[in-house]
Amino acid sequence: MKARDDERLQQALDGLFGEGEPAAADEQARLASELARVREALRGRAFARPRDEARFVDAVLARTTREDLSWRGDLRLLRAFLGERLRASPALRLVAASLALHLVAAPALAWWMLHERPAERAFTLHVELPSELPFVDELPPLEQPTDELRAEAHAREARENERAFLRRSLLEGGAVLPSPAASPQGAMRLLARHLAALRTRQAPALESLPAEAGLLEQALALELALDRRWLGAQDEDVGRVGAAVLARALLDDPRAAAADFAACTLRRAWSEGLFEGPPPAAARPFTPAWFEALTRAVHDDPSAEAVLRWCLAAQAK
Repeated sequence: MKARDDERLQQALDGLFGEGEPAAADEQARLASELARVREALRGRAFARPRDEARFVDAVLARTTREDLSWRGDLRLLRAFLGERLRASPALRLVAASLALHLVAAPALAWWMLHERPAERAFTLHVELPSELPFVDELPPLEQPTDELRAEAHAREARENERAFLRRSLLEGGAVLPSPAASPQGAMRLLARHLAALRTRQAPALESLPAEAGLLEQALALELALDRRWLGAQDEDVGRVGAAVLARALLDDPRAAAADFAACTLRRAWSEGLFEGPPPAAARPFTPAWFEALTRAVHDDPSAEAVLRWCLAAQAK
């Protein structure tokens, strides 16, 4: 079979180029060499199915003797290429099926959305039993806030703002200011306990003052009571009593050296709700005016020198 095919091929080549012509002989030799190379390459190839072999033969013939050079041939080649790709790739077949589904479903969905019928309006009637409550023709007028209520609301808001500001100032100052050297007596001992409570956030113990305690010691003892209230100790009465005693002492001697410092403490007691009446006009904690008031207050205190040194060191911060 293969010999007859070779003979027919040789006869076709002889009839194409003619015998005895040198150019034809050279071209014939080149074609024979190319044919031998192709045969050698295909010799070891085995097709799993006869259909694959027939497909291969058709592909070779379609690209040689049967090739159509018109646009129909191009279209045929494109269709054959796409068919081979689809048969060879399951993923490509899935993509093609999904695309076809979308192309079919998209117009149907658009038509359904454009031609959707609007919802029909429904009228519902509810019948309820009559109420047993008496019918009221007019509602009572709303109670308008009086000037007294407005003033009370403004005072409460101002007290809350002042308390928030003072607590923030005490926290910031307690974390930054240096620790004073404690003294066994005088204002320095109470001041050291006050600053330690601010720094550690632990409620200090109650301070019992002697009967001859001065205005400065009373003010610092009230500061410790306010620290206890602020840090969660349930002894509000102690702060109220201390604020009342300090206010009475300040009223008895308004020109005392510790009067300005006592006013600062009373302002803090007012912000905590332990002192009624208008807030005293006093400096806020750890401001320059507060340090000046403390400096004037310790003029006759036995620990005055230690307090003054601490004031200078704190202001240098």
